[in-house]
Amino acid sequence: MKSTFTLFTMLAMHTFLASQISFNDNFDSYPANAYIAASNPKWTTWSNKPGTGEDAKVSSEQSFSAPNSLKIISTSASGGTTDLVLPFGGKYTSGHFTYGSAMLIPNGKNAYFNFQATQTIGQTWTLDVNFASNGTVTFSRSSAPLLTIPYPTAKWFDLQIVVNLTSNIWKVLINGECKGSFSNSNNSSIASMDFYPTDASSLYYVDDVRFSYDPSGAGLALDGSMSEFTWTKGKISGTSDTPTVALKNNGTTIITDADIVITTATGVIEESVSGVSLTKGQKTVLSLPEITLQPGQNTIDILLKTVNGLPSDEESCNNKYTFLLNAPVPAQHKAVLVEEGTGTWCQWCPRGAVFMDRYDEFYHKLFIPIAVHNGSSDPMLNAEYNSFMAFTAFPNAKVNRGAEMDPSATEAPFLTDISKAPIARLIPGATYDPVTRKLDVSVQTEFLSNASGDYYVSLILTEDGVKGTTTGYNQANAYAGGNNGVMGGFEALPNPVPAANMVYNHVARAVSGLKSAPANTFSGPFSAGSKKVLNYSFTLAPTWKSANMHIIPVLMKGTAYQNATTASIDDALANGFISGSEDLVLSSSQVTVYPNPSDDMTGIHLSMALPGNVTSILYSIDGQILYRRDYGRLDGEMILPVQTETLSPGMYLLEIITPSGRRIEKLQVSR
Repeated sequence: MKSTFTLFTMLAMHTFLASQISFNDNFDSYPANAYIAASNPKWTTWSNKPGTGEDAKVSSEQSFSAPNSLKIISTSASGGTTDLVLPFGGKYTSGHFTYGSAMLIPNGKNAYFNFQATQTIGQTWTLDVNFASNGTVTFSRSSAPLLTIPYPTAKWFDLQIVVNLTSNIWKVLINGECKGSFSNSNNSSIASMDFYPTDASSLYYVDDVRFSYDPSGAGLALDGSMSEFTWTKGKISGTSDTPTVALKNNGTTIITDADIVITTATGVIEESVSGVSLTKGQKTVLSLPEITLQPGQNTIDILLKTVNGLPSDEESCNNKYTFLLNAPVPAQHKAVLVEEGTGTWCQWCPRGAVFMDRYDEFYHKLFIPIAVHNGSSDPMLNAEYNSFMAFTAFPNAKVNRGAEMDPSATEAPFLTDISKAPIARLIPGATYDPVTRKLDVSVQTEFLSNASGDYYVSLILTEDGVKGTTTGYNQANAYAGGNNGVMGGFEALPNPVPAANMVYNHVARAVSGLKSAPANTFSGPFSAGSKKVLNYSFTLAPTWKSANMHIIPVLMKGTAYQNATTASIDDALANGFISGSEDLVLSSSQVTVYPNPSDDMTGIHLSMALPGNVTSILYSIDGQILYRRDYGRLDGEMILPVQTETLSPGMYLLEIITPSGRRIEKLQVSR
C-alpha cells in the first residue's frame, strides 16, 4: 500500500469538530536509496531540509513487507546526522492516538525515536524511546523512565503505542501483545515524532509506519493503573532500594481499595491499599518493600490484582507493569571514565552537571566523572584538555574516550563496561607540600594478566565544590521556569544562575600526559603481577582547595582505554610516593642469569630482599609466552634451574617476578 493521508471533517450546528486522521507508509513505491522526506512531503526533517543528511533513505536491504523499508543509521560518531520527522497533522491533547510500525534492530545495535509535544519541533519532548542493544526498550520523559520492557533483537517485530489522551493511558504492544502501560504525567499532548540515531552503534530499519487519531476520546468508568515505577539508587548487583509505584484512577468511579502483587527474582510480595478515595486523574504513590538487585537481568512485575474488590476493570493492559533492571557485577579494580564537555555559557549544560553528580553518587569511584570546561568566557577552562577532547557540541560526554553522547545516556555504557575485567590496576601515591603547594604523584600500574605492547598513563587533577564570584561563574540555564522539564532543581533557578548560587564539581584543573610520550609510556611484554611506576609533578593554584581534589590516572594503549582510578590527595598520601627511578625493577645484583649463552641448562641467581612468591616466565623474542613456572614462597639467596635443551637456538626473554620487583634478561640459546 502506498503512503496515504486522509482527513475527515464535518460541520455540525456551526461548530467545527476535530478531525479524524490516518496515515500509512510502507516505502514500497519509492526507489531504493531515495530520500523519504524529499520523496513524500508528509515527512520532513528537524531543520526542514529534505534531501540532505538529515533525511533518511529508503532501503532494499531489509523489509517487513517487501521490498523496502526505511534505514536509520548514524553517519557520525556522536549521533545523527539523520534527524527525520513525521508530523502527525496537528497537536492532540484529548482523544485516541495510535502509532505503529515494524522495526528491526540488528544484533549489537541500538535505536531511538521521540514524540514531540507541539508542532514546533524541538520545543517540548513528550516521550523518549530508547532501544538498547541488550534487548530492552525504555520509555522515558526528561530522562525519567516510565516503562522498560524486552523487545526481540535481530528480527522484525511490530510495535504499537496506543494513547488514550483523555485518560492519559499510554499502552505498548509488541507483536499485538500488551507489554505494559504508563501515564505520562508531565505532558499528555502529541504532535510529531523524530527518528534519530544517537551514536555510532545506532542502526535500525522501520517499515509499515502508520498512525491514526480519533478525537472522540471516550472515557472510562472503572479503571485503575500501575505506573511510574521509580528506582532511586544505582543499578549494580547488590544494590537495595525501596522503590515506589503509582496507583492511578483513570475512570470516573472513585477507587477506595486495591490489591497489588509484586513479583521479583527472590519471591512474590502482596500489598493491599485501603483508606484511599481516588477520583479521576488522582494517584497515590506507594512505597514497595525493599528489593535487592540480583546479578544479571532483574524483572520486576507489578500486577493490579483487584480494584474496589473486583478482579477486573475496563482496561486490563494498564493493570500490568513490568520494569527491567540489568544489574552487572563490577569487575575487581575496574572503573569507567566519563569525560563531560560543559561550559558556564551553555544553557543546556546543567543537565550534564545533574547526571554527573547523580551517577557519581550511585557508583562512587566506579563511575569517574570529569567536567572538561569549554569557552574563553568560562573561568574553569583548561585549554589543553578542552582541545584534546574536541567535543563537537555541548553538553556532551565520552565514556572511556569513546563516541560522544548526551551526559544523561552515560549510565548504560557504564553498566555494560563495569563488569569487564581490566588488564591492570592503578595505584596513585603522593607527597604534598602545603607551603609551596607542590604535589608529586606516583602512579603504579600493576598488570593483572599477561599483556604486550605499549601503554601510557595520563594524569588528571579535578576539584569538587568550586565556587566563584565573577560573572564568568554564572551558569546559563535553559531549565529555568520548568518549561523544559525537571532537572535536578535547576528548574527553580533563574537564567542565568548567579555565581553565588552555583557550585561546580568534578572540574578538570590540571592534566599531564594526555598523549603518549617517552616520559609516560612503557612497553611490554608484561606478565600478571608486573608493575611499572611513573612520576608526575604539579603546583596547585592558590585558589584550588587540596582537600577537594582528586587524582585520576588513566591507562591507555594507543587510543584504547584500559582502566582508571580516583583517589583524594589524602588517600594518595596514605599510599605513599614511589620514585619512578626505583620503578620496582630488580637490579643486576639481585638477579642474574648464568650461564648465558646457554646450551641445555642455565640458572637464575636470585637474592631475595623480601620473602615472597617467585615466578619466572620465558618469552619468545616477539613476546609470546613459552612457559611459566611458579616457585612458591622463597627467601634468601638461591639458584633456580632453567632447562633450555628443548629450545631452538636463538634469543629469548626471561622475566623474574618477586615481591621486590621484576627483571627481564635476554637469554641466548646456542648449541
